Amino acid sequence: MSRSLSPAMMVSEADLSTFLRDWSGEPLLPVGEERFLGRGSWPELQPQRVALDESNATVDHATADLTVTVGASVLMSDLQKTLNRHGQWLPVALQPVGTVGGWIGSGRQSQMAGRFGSLRDYLIGIQGVTGRGRAFKAGGKVVKNVAGYDLMKLMTGSLGGFGLVTEATFRVLPLPETWGGFRYPMKKLSRTQLQEARALEPTVLCLSREANGCFLIGGFSGRPNGVRERLRLVSDVLGATEELPAATLRGLLDGWERRLLSGNQTLGWGGVLPSGVTNPTFLQSPGGPSLWDLLRGYAWWFDLPEPKTLSTWRERLKTYEGVLNLDVAAESSYEPWGWESPAETAVWNRLKDNLDPEGIWAWGRLPGTTSLSRETS
Repeated sequence: MSRSLSPAMMVSEADLSTFLRDWSGEPLLPVGEERFLGRGSWPELQPQRVALDESNATVDHATADLTVTVGASVLMSDLQKTLNRHGQWLPVALQPVGTVGGWIGSGRQSQMAGRFGSLRDYLIGIQGVTGRGRAFKAGGKVVKNVAGYDLMKLMTGSLGGFGLVTEATFRVLPLPETWGGFRYPMKKLSRTQLQEARALEPTVLCLSREANGCFLIGGFSGRPNGVRERLRLVSDVLGATEELPAATLRGLLDGWERRLLSGNQTLGWGGVLPSGVTNPTFLQSPGGPSLWDLLRGYAWWFDLPEPKTLSTWRERLKTYEGVLNLDVAAESSYEPWGWESPAETAVWNRLKDNLDPEGIWAWGRLPGTTSLSRETS
């Protein structure tokens, strides 16, 4: 489908409510750096992009409370640098790209989510506008305040279909003192060894499909003594492993993140229940994911196989109660969105009717709604 979009309209946070109340054009699509436009179905109606201007780029870091309140237009990389200067971080990615609002709207997560969780696990407060400029607020600026919890989770991954987030508050964590990793050939791995490696609670544990085979790559973070002890234990479980220095491990993680989080490329993603990633033979099957998160069961394809192979993998994942989706269709033979059902569509419809009844925000971005784009008012 064509993606010829008009330039983004820059709006200040102060003028946003008035702008929305007076808007009578095409549906609006919230954007930041536009790194995540590949996620979700593409609207049948060509939306007008709208972005918050630089007046929204504010950061209020409560260092002692381990919280930070930030404008949605702030770059995640700038936020991470601010936190790092005080020995803290938001553990969703080492070098995250895109804006805070883009991360919330897209629901992106990296291969570290199995250990640390995703962005929604750190979101404790949110502000924004829905529909005709109606302001909303949920949660707060302290960890103990969990009012509005459901609305915060609902906005995460909603693709801008319910409203535009203007501000968010996160809890943050102390930076790990050190990192250490290991690499082991998957062809030598037994089911028992994989289960025991997972039980050691690594920071990251992935299957990486490389030119010369599949490899188990894992790592630990924390205090030096603890990292060294965990590496010794994993060596006892697996036998001889290739040790990865901190710089090498972080380099691998950073490379994966750049592929996972770049947003606007053909990318298959999906996964199974965590119990489904304990069979090394299944994980290494031909045409499978480029990267498996073996803690959460998530999977990513950096290069998509032919449609027939992809369809086979979709059926395989279903046997483990899993799904397979595509961010962007490279060819007409690929489906742009891999999952939708009448029940799921009905849920999205009810939420849309409550939060944006006039369809101001781009309707077709939500799963299962590509044929439900509403008439502009």
